Amino acid sequence: MRRWIVLGLIFVAASWAGWTLLQRSRERTWLTTYGQAYSSFARANYPEAEQTLESLLPRTERWWPHSPHLLDTIRLLAMSYRLDSKYDQAKPLFQRALQLSESVSSPDSMSLGRIRLGLAIIEREQGNNDAEAERLFSEALPVFETNPGAARGDDAAAMLNLGYLYDRQGRYREAETYLTRAIARYQAILGTVIHPDLANAYFQLGEVYIRESQYADAAKQYQSALTMYEKLEGPTGENTSHAVSRLSMAMMGQGKKSIAAQLAMRSEKIAKSLPGTDARSEATILGGLASVAEGNGKYTEAESLYKRALAADEQSLGLESPDVATALRNLGCLYRDREQFNINQAEPLLKRALAIREKTLGVEHPDTAASLSDLSLLYFYEKKFAAAEKFARRALPIQERVFGPNGLEVSTSLNRLGIAERELGNLSAAETTLKRALAIREQNLGPNHPWIAISLENLASVYVMQNEFGKAAPLIARARSIRSHPSGG
Repeated sequence: MRRWIVLGLIFVAASWAGWTLLQRSRERTWLTTYGQAYSSFARANYPEAEQTLESLLPRTERWWPHSPHLLDTIRLLAMSYRLDSKYDQAKPLFQRALQLSESVSSPDSMSLGRIRLGLAIIEREQGNNDAEAERLFSEALPVFETNPGAARGDDAAAMLNLGYLYDRQGRYREAETYLTRAIARYQAILGTVIHPDLANAYFQLGEVYIRESQYADAAKQYQSALTMYEKLEGPTGENTSHAVSRLSMAMMGQGKKSIAAQLAMRSEKIAKSLPGTDARSEATILGGLASVAEGNGKYTEAESLYKRALAADEQSLGLESPDVATALRNLGCLYRDREQFNINQAEPLLKRALAIREKTLGVEHPDTAASLSDLSLLYFYEKKFAAAEKFARRALPIQERVFGPNGLEVSTSLNRLGIAERELGNLSAAETTLKRALAIREQNLGPNHPWIAISLENLASVYVMQNEFGKAAPLIARARSIRSHPSGG
C-alpha cells in the first residue's frame, strides 16, 4: 500500500515538474517571440511585427486564454495594424482587448489607456462616430495624466485628437484649449526634437484660429508648422504645401495681399511637383489661390479657381461633404459680392451649402450659422429685408454661443441684422444692433480696419434717417479717414 502511495506521489511530482517545465518553455517562447515583435514594432516595421504576432496569437490563446500575455499580444497586434492603416483588422482586436481586460486581474492602466486611444483614433479616422471617439479619448487622457512619464506622449496625442474633434464639431474654444495643452506637452517631451505630431498640433491650432478670424495668431501657428514640415519632409513635401497654402490665407486675412499671393504661388508650385497629388489636396490649393485672386481684384480668375476647387472636392469627397459646402459658399459669396457677376447665381449655391451643413454638421454648428449669415446679406442685396432679418437672427445665437458675445463673427451677423432692421424701419433697434457691432469691431480690430469703417457708415446712416445729423457727421468723417488710410488691423 505504501509502495503505491509513494509511486503516486512520484507520479504527481513528475507530472508537476513536467508541467512546470512546459510552462517555463512556453514562457520563454512567448517572451522571445513577443520581444522580436516589439522590436519590429519599435522600428516601425509593422508588417514584420504583424507576421510575428499573428503566429504567436493562436498559441497564446491556447496557453493562457484569460491572461495578461494574451492581452499584451492582442493589444500590440492591434496597435501595429492601426499604425499600418489596417483599421478593419485593428478595430475588432482593440474591442476584444477591452473585453479581455475585464477578466484579467489588475490590468495595467496604461495599457488600457492605449487600447482606448487606439480605438478612438480609428473611430476618428474613419469618421463614423465622433461621439464615440470623443468618449474614448476623454477616458484615456486622465489615465495618461496620472503618470505622464509612463504615458510617453500618449497624453499629448489624446489632447491633439480631442482638439481636432472639437474643431470639427465647431467647439473652437475647447479645441484651442486642448491643442495649446498638446503643444506644451509635446514641447516638454521632445525639447528641440522635430516631430510630425507637434507640427500637426501647430497646424491644427492654426485652423482653429483662422475659423475664429484671429488671422495673426493663425499665421504664427502655420509658420511653426511649416518650419517643422520643411525639416521633416523638405521644402516640397505635401504637408509643407498645405501649410504654405493656409499661411497664405492667414496673411490674406490680415490684408497682407502681396505676401499671401507669393505664398499661394509657392503652394501651387509645390503641388505641381508632387507625384499624384490627390483631388482633395488640389482643392485646398485651388481654394487658397482663388481667395488670393479675389482679394487682389482678379474676380474672373477667382471664379475659375473656385469652380475647379468645387469640382475637385465633389470628385474626391462626394456631393454632400462639408468641404463641398465650403467651396459652394466661396463661389456663392463671389457672385453675391462682385458686381460683374449675376447675383442670381449666388442663391442656389448658398442654399445648397446651407443644406449640406445642416445635414452633415447640424443646425447649431458655426459653419451652419455662417451660411445663414451669408444668405442674410444676399437677401439684403436683393431687397428682401424681412428674409435678411430672419436669417441674421437665426445665425446670431449660434455665433454668440460658439465665439462668445464679443466675437468678430457675431459682429458680422449683427451688422447684417442692423441694416435689415434699418430698411424695415425699425430704426431704434437698428441703432442698438449696429452700435454693438461697432463696439465689438473696435475691441477686436485695429483702429483703421476697413470693417470699422463699414460699421461707422452703417450706424451713421441710421442717424441720418432719424435726422440726427450731429451724430452722423463725426462717424462719416472717421469712416472717410479710415478709407483714406486703411490698415489690416
